[in-house]
Amino acid sequence: MLTLAAVDVFRIGNIPASCAQHAEPQSVALVLSGAPHYRRTRHAVALYRAGRVAQIVFSGAGSGGDSAQLLARQAREMNIPPGHIHVEGRARSTYQNFEYSCVLTPIRTAPRVAIVTDRFHAYRAWATARQQCPTLHFCSAPVDNPVTLSRRFNEASKLLGYQLLGRATLW
Repeated sequence: MLTLAAVDVFRIGNIPASCAQHAEPQSVALVLSGAPHYRRTRHAVALYRAGRVAQIVFSGAGSGGDSAQLLARQAREMNIPPGHIHVEGRARSTYQNFEYSCVLTPIRTAPRVAIVTDRFHAYRAWATARQQCPTLHFCSAPVDNPVTLSRRFNEASKLLGYQLLGRATLW
């Protein structure tokens, strides 16, 4: 377990299965709530405008004013057509983001799902997605923000917990 924890510390901040390698315009962006200032929404909207994704799914009950409902409203205010926006509003954790979102039609039928989250959270989100939705194809499209040492250790401890509970893949 110590080895796994040490490896996880170094994985945090890496971008697993980067979406930059994939050009599938019918992909769907899955935006995980949890970031202030709508930076994840702005990033998903940029992917949409660049033709990298065809639809955006927002997931999360949110905390501190960042619920999927509010993120979706922000995307509509940024002129994303309502028919291209979907909301999953029950999730209260990364695990639940995927548990509740992977059954949604836009996610299930997409050739690839681009996970939009912060860079420090990208590895845990991707490992959780692979465990919870093994038949789907995921790539990472994180907001490129700095990964501090304290954030790295905090996120690595959460990833290890998910791995021990069987909620995230080990590798």
